[in-house]
Amino acid sequence: MKRIFLFTLALLLPSLAEGGTYWVSPTGSADWASCASATPLSGASACSMATANANAVAGDTVYFRGGTYSFSSQYGAAVYPRHSGASGANMITFVAYAGETPEIVCSGVTDAWGVLLEGISYFKLEGFTLRDFPRWGVIQASSHHNEIVRNKFTGTSGTEGGSFGIYEGCIGGSSFRCPSTHNWIHHNTFAQAHTRENPSTCIEGVDLIRIGHPYPTGDSVAGNDYNSIEDNLLYHAGHTTFDGYGLYTVFRNNIMHNEPWWSSSGSGCTYSNSLYTNPAFRGKYGHRTFQITDGYLRDGTFALVEGNRAGFASTNPNNDGANGMDIAAPRNIVRYNDIFAAMESCLMFKYGWGSQADGNGGSYNRMYNNTLYHCGYGNPFYEQSGLLSTMPEPLLAVRFYRPDAIGNVIKNNLIYDSRRYAINGFDIGTTDTSASVPTGSVILNNWLTSSGDPLFVNPSLADPTSTTLPNLALQATSGAINGGTYLTQARGAGSSSTTLAVDDALYFQDGAWGSDLARLAGAMHADWIAVGTVSNVVQISRINYAMNTITLASPMTWSDRAPIWLYRKSDGAIVLVGPAPDYGAHEYGMGAPQPPGKVVIKVP
Repeated sequence: MKRIFLFTLALLLPSLAEGGTYWVSPTGSADWASCASATPLSGASACSMATANANAVAGDTVYFRGGTYSFSSQYGAAVYPRHSGASGANMITFVAYAGETPEIVCSGVTDAWGVLLEGISYFKLEGFTLRDFPRWGVIQASSHHNEIVRNKFTGTSGTEGGSFGIYEGCIGGSSFRCPSTHNWIHHNTFAQAHTRENPSTCIEGVDLIRIGHPYPTGDSVAGNDYNSIEDNLLYHAGHTTFDGYGLYTVFRNNIMHNEPWWSSSGSGCTYSNSLYTNPAFRGKYGHRTFQITDGYLRDGTFALVEGNRAGFASTNPNNDGANGMDIAAPRNIVRYNDIFAAMESCLMFKYGWGSQADGNGGSYNRMYNNTLYHCGYGNPFYEQSGLLSTMPEPLLAVRFYRPDAIGNVIKNNLIYDSRRYAINGFDIGTTDTSASVPTGSVILNNWLTSSGDPLFVNPSLADPTSTTLPNLALQATSGAINGGTYLTQARGAGSSSTTLAVDDALYFQDGAWGSDLARLAGAMHADWIAVGTVSNVVQISRINYAMNTITLASPMTWSDRAPIWLYRKSDGAIVLVGPAPDYGAHEYGMGAPQPPGKVVIKVP
């Protein structure tokens, strides 16, 4: 009996592969066994990329030497592993050799993938450049726990590529009920993707990164959940730099800009691109910066949108979607983001509850401590009354697209210099003549343009490609310091208790969102909160959103109606210094915080 039990247990445990070290080069021709070596191999002594795809198994590390890997296989895939790794140290790792960059370049085909993971798990790709692929990459067919890190995916003029997607397509493509989960895409660059079909046509293009299938499939199901997209540089997209349809997505600490960048002389261009304030943009198009969406009439999507920089949303030829961020999904946390220089609204609650046939729109979200700056400028065409039925309505800092975008809370945000304020005297609203907002929404304690200049460190918008400017941190004399208020309150007192009932728990997350890989690497933390006083701090253990109940990691004492603030956010950084939080995304006095357990990305 004991022997049978041990055998059964062994079947349940992940295989503990010893793993080998292998070498690949652009001119590699060795068989798999011959390219295994503890010391570097190169040239013909190494393997080909196709040999590595076919043979790498759990625990293997495959080093790719620098140089150009040419790819021209119609409907093929360049990085296409055929086996899965296992958890822990048993992932399959394709990695650039130290100090070298393998560049995979696609040419001569109309459809191909740079990376294709179908039913593959525990695979890691690090240090590559993939250029000019019609489709940069797809993770689908129930693939999970894959890591895409420190790579560059890009197109060049005239060959703008396709997006990188996490999809629910099954192997064979006849069914779309195989969602992919717990994937971690971080510290990459994704740049310049307009459309796979014809870059010269005047149509909305593709997303740089997308969670959820881009086309109606007839039988798609929700489920591409618990994925983390963070610390990436994302710029120049045809539709948006990111669009996410999954549950419990973490979209965090990304830098994005989408100023006008692609030219077209094709027919059907609806919107004028000749009147930009900046002459360098004239004759070009872009689109919104990023978006989260519901496509399944779900009660909530629970995305954490935190710490991102999003700038220079711009004109698309088909519609007026030049918003910095569109929230087209319910029950998400949007906090500590900088959104600036959008040609329309900096942030829009898009659609509404049940307003779309296939999804609930931007309702019941918690938007707090964001900085929105210089919204609604850059395209004078948008301000010409009568030309477009929707104009100049969108030129706001925060816009409600429909009256059924209900139940949103907007608190402690710093909003300054929106075009609509200059025209009609308000920053948040629904139309060009009214500042009204949908029923059930709460707009409380925000620094608005009418509050005066918040004194940013450096508000320069001169360079749309800058990753550091504008610097929207606060100067020491800013009136926005310590002006924030608490987020929610306790329902009932507690004495050395770990169970905290609150009015509204949706301001916080318990560290269970996003990919397991980020959590295990120490990159994702549960929030810390301050209860009753700003110095009475504790980490959250878990949250029951239906009951508005927070379980604390250690016992605390508080009084009934005790105020509750956020103390540390998901990367471990402190966001409460002094007697109260500041308005906006940057807590004065923090400098460059070093959160506990911060992940370190090492170059091999």
